[in-house]
Amino acid sequence: MSDPGEPPAPEPDRSDTPPGVDTSMASPARMYDYHLGGTQNFASDRRAAQEIYTLIPDLPEIARDNRAFLRRAVRTLADAGIRQFIDIGSGLPPQGSVHEIAQEADPAV
Repeated sequence: MSDPGEPPAPEPDRSDTPPGVDTSMASPARMYDYHLGGTQNFASDRRAAQEIYTLIPDLPEIARDNRAFLRRAVRTLADAGIRQFIDIGSGLPPQGSVHEIAQEADPAV
């Protein structure tokens, strides 16, 4: 992830972009991916994220804390015997998705 004071990296050649995805418009899900240091984002997402960093410079840390809470909550619930989870507004499938965390706790999930 770029430093909030640094301009976003140039757009790489992305042959994996699904048809119909408008990469010129920022997407909250892709911006969240960028906050987390992911690779499923585009220049428009990075530009928008950088603009938000001027108002909320701690946003990348807040996003990482949010993911850490999700991991702790799912592990705790899975350890308590919960076997069904609904992840509403999950955005892009980042590494460590709810189902992956639950399956770590119990591979039968």
